[in-house]
Amino acid sequence: MSHMVACTNVRHRSMKLIVSGATGFLATEVIRQSLQRPEITSVVAVSRRPITAPQGADPSKLKNLVLKDFNHYSEADKRSLPGPKDASGEYMNWPGTK
Repeated sequence: MSHMVACTNVRHRSMKLIVSGATGFLATEVIRQSLQRPEITSVVAVSRRPITAPQGADPSKLKNLVLKDFNHYSEADKRSLPGPKDASGEYMNWPGTK
């Protein structure tokens, strides 16, 4: 199952997107279309195996975070995820980050 989380900076009209389950059919299409949109500045694709940018997409905006277990993230994995953090520095509403 794919999950998408978007972080928007309204002031600068930019958006960062996190897509989990990135190797799936739907997520691959979401990633492809997202990489073509100028207002989306970064796409982090979370998957269990490495992926590449879909054909015809801009690979410079894509970062692939490979996780063996979606319920446990290392500190380095957590730092690579864009998004809102709570007062303790933990990501809000992202499975397995607390």
